[in-house]
Amino acid sequence: ALVQSIGLSVSVAMASLAGALWLSRLLSFYLLQNSDRVRLQAVMLSIPHSAFALGVLLYFGANGVLIRWLASTWPELASVDYLFPRDLFGLGALLVLILKESVFLTLLAIPLAKRLPLDASFRLAKESGWSDWSAWRILIWPQLRRLLHAPILVVFAFSMTNLEVAVILGSDQVPFYAVRALRWLLDPDPI
Repeated sequence: ALVQSIGLSVSVAMASLAGALWLSRLLSFYLLQNSDRVRLQAVMLSIPHSAFALGVLLYFGANGVLIRWLASTWPELASVDYLFPRDLFGLGALLVLILKESVFLTLLAIPLAKRLPLDASFRLAKESGWSDWSAWRILIWPQLRRLLHAPILVVFAFSMTNLEVAVILGSDQVPFYAVRALRWLLDPDPI
């Protein structure tokens, strides 16, 4: 059971890091083109992980807003008991971690991207017949990803050891390692 908890925590952390990097690449490109939207990202970053996880639970849960809205159109959905977001694979926690950590990586990537020669890279790409997105994806993002090595490690460590998202949206069958460690800590007779 301990190996399954560690495996679940590591796999969710790796998948959330990959998803956050992918989403951060898209958001960074968009926000560098539209710099007035960066404030929306800062507001998203200020929402606590636990509040965001509760929002996801209340929206996507078995009795959540989405199911109730869909059940008004398809009544057979009202009786369906599905496990998301507290499923065996931790998909609810994965969704929250991807969305929250992509905002963190994006807000760190934007100032770092401004230190790179963006104008020269975009000009070189235009002369080569590439679009701005191709220039971002092929020329700029790999350089930027090297500058983000410390935040990437922080996101991985946080995703692996995060307790509040794991408690709210984590799996019921196999708990995340952080939840298992908390149970051991609170157990009056651990032996």
